[in-house]
Amino acid sequence: MLFSRIELRGERDGVVPVLLTEHVRAATDLLIQCRSHAGVKTSNSYVFALSHSDNYIRGSDALRKAAVQYAAENPSTLTSTNFPSTLPH
Repeated sequence: MLFSRIELRGERDGVVPVLLTEHVRAATDLLIQCRSHAGVKTSNSYVFALSHSDNYIRGSDALRKAAVQYAAENPSTLTSTNFPSTLPH
């Protein structure tokens, strides 16, 4: 399996390397290609952009909303900070 390496801006402008599988990279590329159909402004550089805005969707907010919407047993534990620890190793 091949990976694509991207770099994200982290805390204090540090760089956080991320490896994407081919499948995730293809899905991300498709998401970017369809931006105009979703009303994303060309000036918005975020991958998870809000329509008609220069802002982005916050992952923590999306996790919290999904946890409540789908009646998770312990929604408070499904945070972006705790999420990696809930995945099998």
